[in-house]
Amino acid sequence: MAWIVLILIGIRDLLQKSHSILRNYPVIGHVRWLVEMIRPEIRQYLIESDSDAAPFSRDQRSLVYRRAKEAPSDHPFGTLMNIYADDYEFIQHSLTSAPVPNASGFRVTVGDADAIRAEIAIAGTQAVIQAKKGRRTPALHDRRKYRMRNQIERLFNKLKNWRRVATRYDKSKNSYLGFVSLASALLWLPFVHET
Repeated sequence: MAWIVLILIGIRDLLQKSHSILRNYPVIGHVRWLVEMIRPEIRQYLIESDSDAAPFSRDQRSLVYRRAKEAPSDHPFGTLMNIYADDYEFIQHSLTSAPVPNASGFRVTVGDADAIRAEIAIAGTQAVIQAKKGRRTPALHDRRKYRMRNQIERLFNKLKNWRRVATRYDKSKNSYLGFVSLASALLWLPFVHET
């Protein structure tokens, strides 16, 4: 009788489409949820806390998973972190601003990019910045390079839509760069080949 129940559960797991673990591992896949139910106890006594892990903590991963499944990802106000630890970093509000030691060093005249162009020239590169139309002394720029720079910026913007690229899902540098190259090629193909 128990075998019939297990066979029916296995058939149901194979036919369902909402959980890939159950479809790939019928019947045995249910162990995952059993282990996940006792996960806090295992982690509390044996492994790690919610905020310890590399490259992402358990809290960060679970937030990404909930958002990917379009489940509510809101948290109540408060924290489980030890805010009194020596290495805890935070930003504290202030009623007055802190004095700036050399305020003139941070200042650039609004609408004037000469200081930025000078820094770029000192670095040994060419500025590809379009000048404002109302500028008294026009600054020359290469329109073709500016167009290419704009296309590269748009490519980075589209790459951020790939969840695997935006969240740095891959652990090694080579596999991450490989997926960035693959995603870039897939985004570039429609512009190279006409349909």
